[in-house]
Amino acid sequence: MKTKVIVISLIIIFTLNGLTTFDYIKNCQADEVLPKLYVDLTYDSSTPGWNVTHFNSIQSAIDSPNCNPGDRIIVYNGEYTEKILINESISLFGEDAEKTIINGQGSGDVVTINNSYVDLSTFTIKNSGSGETNAGVKVNADNCRIIENIISGCKNGIFITAYNTTTIAFNSIKDNSYGIYLSSTYKNIIESNKIYNNNYDGIFFNENCSNNNINGNKIYDNKNGNGLYLNKNCDNNTISNNEVYSNKIIGIRIENSSDNKIMMETI
Repeated sequence: MKTKVIVISLIIIFTLNGLTTFDYIKNCQADEVLPKLYVDLTYDSSTPGWNVTHFNSIQSAIDSPNCNPGDRIIVYNGEYTEKILINESISLFGEDAEKTIINGQGSGDVVTINNSYVDLSTFTIKNSGSGETNAGVKVNADNCRIIENIISGCKNGIFITAYNTTTIAFNSIKDNSYGIYLSSTYKNIIESNKIYNNNYDGIFFNENCSNNNINGNKIYDNKNGNGLYLNKNCDNNTISNNEVYSNKIIGIRIENSSDNKIMMETI
Protein backbone atom coordinates (compact mmCIF):
# COMPACT_ATOMS: atom_id res chain seq x y z
CA MET A 1 0.00 0.00 0.00
CA LYS A 2 2.82 2.44 0.78
CA THR A 3 4.28 1.97 -2.69
CA LYS A 4 0.93 2.56 -4.38
CA VAL A 5 0.21 5.69 -2.34
CA ILE A 6 3.58 7.28 -3.00
CA VAL A 7 3.39 6.58 -6.75
CA ILE A 8 -0.07 8.14 -6.97
CA SER A 9 1.12 11.15 -4.95
CA LEU A 10 4.12 11.67 -7.23
CA ILE A 11 1.94 11.55 -10.34
CA ILE A 12 -0.39 14.18 -8.82
CA ILE A 13 2.53 16.40 -7.75
CA PHE A 14 4.24 16.33 -11.12
CA THR A 15 0.98 16.81 -12.99
CA LEU A 16 0.41 20.00 -10.99
CA ASN A 17 4.01 21.07 -11.45
CA GLY A 18 3.57 20.65 -15.17
CA LEU A 19 1.34 23.74 -15.09
CA THR A 20 4.26 25.94 -14.08
CA THR A 21 6.76 27.63 -16.39
CA PHE A 22 10.01 26.74 -14.66
CA ASP A 23 12.53 25.21 -17.03
CA TYR A 24 13.74 22.65 -14.52
CA ILE A 25 10.25 21.14 -14.27
CA LYS A 26 9.79 21.05 -18.03
CA ASN A 27 13.15 19.39 -18.52
CA CYS A 28 12.90 16.94 -15.63
CA GLN A 29 10.20 14.63 -17.07
CA ALA A 30 9.85 13.37 -13.52
CA ASP A 31 6.28 12.13 -14.03
CA GLU A 32 7.64 9.58 -16.51
CA VAL A 33 9.91 7.94 -13.92
CA LEU A 34 8.36 5.54 -11.41
CA PRO A 35 10.16 4.39 -8.25
CA LYS A 36 12.36 1.34 -8.58
CA LEU A 37 13.94 1.05 -5.13
CA TYR A 38 12.40 1.67 -1.69
CA VAL A 39 13.87 2.50 1.71
CA ASP A 40 12.14 2.16 5.07
CA LEU A 41 13.61 1.76 8.55
CA THR A 42 11.16 -1.08 9.21
CA TYR A 43 12.36 -3.26 6.33
CA ASP A 44 14.38 -6.37 7.24
CA SER A 45 15.17 -9.82 5.94
CA SER A 46 11.49 -10.79 6.17
CA THR A 47 10.53 -8.03 3.70
CA PRO A 48 9.83 -9.21 0.13
CA GLY A 49 12.58 -7.86 -2.12
CA TRP A 50 14.97 -7.40 0.82
CA ASN A 51 18.34 -6.07 -0.38
CA VAL A 52 17.09 -6.26 -3.97
CA THR A 53 14.43 -3.55 -4.22
CA HIS A 54 13.78 -2.85 -0.51
CA PHE A 55 16.40 -1.55 1.94
CA ASN A 56 16.57 -0.07 5.44
CA SER A 57 19.29 2.50 4.73
CA ILE A 58 19.52 5.09 1.96
CA GLN A 59 23.15 4.40 1.14
CA SER A 60 22.58 0.67 0.75
CA ALA A 61 19.89 1.38 -1.86
CA ILE A 62 22.18 3.79 -3.74
CA ASP A 63 25.05 1.28 -3.64
CA SER A 64 22.89 -1.65 -4.74
CA PRO A 65 23.83 -3.25 -8.09
CA ASN A 66 20.14 -2.82 -8.93
CA CYS A 67 20.47 0.98 -8.77
CA ASN A 68 21.25 2.34 -12.23
CA PRO A 69 21.43 5.80 -13.80
CA GLY A 70 17.97 7.26 -14.24
CA ASP A 71 16.41 5.23 -11.41
CA ARG A 72 14.26 6.71 -8.67
CA ILE A 73 14.58 5.79 -4.98
CA ILE A 74 11.73 6.51 -2.58
CA VAL A 75 12.61 6.94 1.10
CA TYR A 76 9.77 6.59 3.59
CA ASN A 77 9.40 8.63 6.76
CA GLY A 78 11.90 8.19 9.56
CA GLU A 79 15.23 9.57 10.78
CA TYR A 80 18.18 8.12 8.89
CA THR A 81 21.43 8.72 10.78
CA GLU A 82 23.81 8.35 7.89
CA LYS A 83 25.83 10.43 5.46
CA ILE A 84 24.83 10.01 1.83
CA LEU A 85 27.17 9.78 -1.15
CA ILE A 86 25.49 9.89 -4.58
CA ASN A 87 27.71 8.72 -7.42
CA GLU A 88 24.98 7.92 -9.98
CA SER A 89 22.52 10.09 -11.90
CA ILE A 90 19.46 9.15 -9.85
CA SER A 91 16.38 10.72 -8.29
CA LEU A 92 16.19 10.48 -4.49
CA PHE A 93 12.80 11.42 -3.04
CA GLY A 94 11.62 11.52 0.57
CA GLU A 95 8.03 10.71 1.46
CA ASP A 96 7.51 13.94 3.44
CA ALA A 97 10.03 16.77 3.81
CA GLU A 98 9.20 17.28 7.49
CA LYS A 99 9.23 13.60 8.41
CA THR A 100 11.92 12.05 6.21
CA ILE A 101 15.14 13.13 7.89
CA ILE A 102 18.81 12.62 7.04
CA ASN A 103 20.90 13.40 10.12
CA GLY A 104 24.64 13.81 9.60
CA GLN A 105 25.26 13.74 13.37
CA GLY A 106 27.58 16.75 13.33
CA SER A 107 30.43 15.55 11.13
CA GLY A 108 31.35 15.95 7.46
CA ASP A 109 28.84 16.60 4.69
CA VAL A 110 25.35 15.18 5.09
CA VAL A 111 24.60 14.63 1.37
CA THR A 112 27.36 14.73 -1.25
CA ILE A 113 26.40 14.70 -4.94
CA ASN A 114 29.24 13.55 -7.21
CA ASN A 115 27.36 12.96 -10.46
CA SER A 116 25.37 15.17 -12.80
CA TYR A 117 21.60 14.98 -13.24
CA VAL A 118 20.79 14.07 -9.65
CA ASP A 119 17.40 15.10 -8.23
CA LEU A 120 17.25 15.43 -4.42
CA SER A 121 13.79 16.27 -3.09
CA THR A 122 11.55 16.37 -0.01
CA PHE A 123 13.93 15.64 2.86
CA THR A 124 14.94 17.31 6.07
CA ILE A 125 18.75 17.42 5.90
CA LYS A 126 20.51 18.47 9.08
CA ASN A 127 23.62 18.48 11.29
CA SER A 128 26.69 18.67 9.07
CA GLY A 129 30.17 19.10 10.49
CA SER A 130 31.55 22.54 11.34
CA GLY A 131 34.44 22.64 8.83
CA GLU A 132 34.52 25.65 6.51
CA THR A 133 33.29 23.67 3.50
CA ASN A 134 31.02 21.21 5.29
CA ALA A 135 27.42 21.32 4.10
CA GLY A 136 23.98 19.85 4.33
CA VAL A 137 24.17 19.34 0.56
CA LYS A 138 27.51 19.56 -1.26
CA VAL A 139 27.23 19.55 -5.04
CA ASN A 140 30.30 18.33 -6.93
CA ALA A 141 28.62 18.03 -10.34
CA ASP A 142 26.66 19.97 -12.97
CA ASN A 143 22.95 19.99 -13.78
CA CYS A 144 21.53 18.83 -10.46
CA ARG A 145 18.22 19.72 -8.78
CA ILE A 146 17.69 20.34 -5.08
CA ILE A 147 13.96 20.78 -4.62
CA GLU A 148 11.59 21.22 -1.66
CA ASN A 149 13.95 20.23 1.16
CA ILE A 150 14.40 21.59 4.69
CA ILE A 151 18.10 22.17 5.36
CA SER A 152 19.19 23.23 8.85
CA GLY A 153 21.88 23.01 11.49
CA CYS A 154 24.75 22.91 8.98
CA LYS A 155 27.89 24.95 8.36
CA ASN A 156 26.61 25.67 4.84
CA GLY A 157 23.09 24.70 3.90
CA ILE A 158 24.07 24.15 0.25
CA PHE A 159 27.67 24.42 -0.98
CA ILE A 160 28.70 24.58 -4.65
CA THR A 161 32.13 25.51 -5.95
CA ALA A 162 33.42 25.11 -9.53
CA TYR A 163 30.28 23.30 -10.75
CA ASN A 164 27.39 24.82 -12.67
CA THR A 165 23.72 24.82 -13.74
CA THR A 166 22.14 23.45 -10.58
CA THR A 167 18.56 24.36 -9.69
CA ILE A 168 17.80 25.14 -6.02
CA ALA A 169 14.07 25.71 -5.60
CA PHE A 170 11.26 25.59 -3.03
CA ASN A 171 13.62 24.75 -0.17
CA SER A 172 13.52 26.04 3.40
CA ILE A 173 17.13 26.83 4.36
CA LYS A 174 17.43 27.95 7.96
CA ASP A 175 19.58 27.89 11.11
CA ASN A 176 22.86 27.27 9.29
CA SER A 177 26.03 29.37 9.36
CA TYR A 178 25.54 30.27 5.67
CA GLY A 179 22.36 29.44 3.82
CA ILE A 180 23.71 28.95 0.28
CA TYR A 181 27.45 29.30 -0.47
CA LEU A 182 28.59 29.49 -4.10
CA SER A 183 32.06 30.05 -5.55
CA SER A 184 33.33 29.96 -9.17
CA THR A 185 30.02 28.78 -10.56
CA TYR A 186 27.56 30.00 -13.18
CA LYS A 187 24.09 29.54 -14.67
CA ASN A 188 22.52 28.25 -11.46
CA ILE A 189 18.86 28.92 -10.65
CA ILE A 190 17.99 29.87 -7.05
CA GLU A 191 14.24 30.24 -7.04
CA SER A 192 11.29 30.36 -4.63
CA ASN A 193 13.28 29.39 -1.52
CA LYS A 194 12.82 30.61 2.06
CA ILE A 195 16.29 31.45 3.40
CA TYR A 196 16.20 32.71 6.97
CA ASN A 197 17.69 32.72 10.46
CA ASN A 198 21.13 31.72 9.25
CA ASN A 199 24.03 33.01 11.32
CA TYR A 200 25.75 34.87 8.45
CA ASP A 201 24.67 35.47 4.85
CA GLY A 202 21.50 34.00 3.45
CA ILE A 203 23.11 33.62 0.00
CA PHE A 204 26.87 34.21 -0.36
CA PHE A 205 28.51 34.39 -3.79
CA ASN A 206 32.17 34.27 -2.80
CA GLU A 207 33.82 35.05 -6.15
CA ASN A 208 33.54 34.39 -9.88
CA CYS A 209 29.84 33.58 -9.79
CA SER A 210 28.22 34.77 -13.02
CA ASN A 211 25.03 34.44 -15.04
CA ASN A 212 23.04 33.06 -12.13
CA ASN A 213 19.31 33.67 -11.70
CA ILE A 214 18.09 34.51 -8.16
CA ASN A 215 14.33 34.85 -8.38
CA GLY A 216 11.31 34.86 -6.07
CA ASN A 217 13.08 34.02 -2.82
CA LYS A 218 12.26 35.22 0.69
CA ILE A 219 15.55 36.09 2.40
CA TYR A 220 15.13 37.39 5.93
CA ASP A 221 16.27 37.40 9.56
CA ASN A 222 19.83 36.32 8.76
CA LYS A 223 21.40 37.28 12.03
CA ASN A 224 24.97 38.51 11.53
CA GLY A 225 25.27 38.92 7.79
CA ASN A 226 23.61 40.03 4.57
CA GLY A 227 20.55 38.75 2.83
CA LEU A 228 22.38 38.30 -0.50
CA TYR A 229 26.11 39.07 -0.85
CA LEU A 230 27.94 39.15 -4.20
CA ASN A 231 31.57 39.50 -3.19
CA LYS A 232 34.10 39.58 -6.05
CA ASN A 233 33.88 39.22 -9.84
CA CYS A 234 30.27 38.13 -9.59
CA ASP A 235 28.97 39.57 -12.86
CA ASN A 236 25.87 39.39 -15.05
CA ASN A 237 23.60 37.84 -12.44
CA THR A 238 19.85 38.48 -12.51
CA ILE A 239 18.20 39.24 -9.15
CA SER A 240 14.44 39.62 -9.42
CA ASN A 241 11.21 39.50 -7.43
CA ASN A 242 12.84 38.62 -4.11
CA GLU A 243 11.65 39.71 -0.67
CA VAL A 244 14.71 40.72 1.36
CA TYR A 245 14.20 42.09 4.86
CA SER A 246 15.35 42.11 8.50
CA ASN A 247 18.89 40.98 7.74
CA LYS A 248 21.60 42.24 10.11
CA ILE A 249 23.94 44.12 7.75
CA ILE A 250 22.64 44.78 4.20
CA GLY A 251 19.75 43.33 2.22
CA ILE A 252 21.55 43.02 -1.13
CA ARG A 253 25.30 43.74 -1.03
CA ILE A 254 27.40 43.87 -4.20
CA GLU A 255 31.15 44.50 -4.15
CA ASN A 256 33.77 44.42 -6.92
CA SER A 257 31.21 43.06 -9.37
CA SER A 258 29.47 44.51 -12.42
CA ASP A 259 26.53 44.25 -14.84
CA ASN A 260 24.15 42.65 -12.37
CA LYS A 261 20.45 43.24 -12.92
CA ILE A 262 18.23 43.95 -9.89
CA MET A 263 14.52 44.07 -10.70
CA MET A 264 11.26 44.32 -8.75
CA GLU A 265 12.71 43.68 -5.32
CA THR A 266 10.97 44.19 -2.00
CA ILE A 267 13.74 45.31 0.35
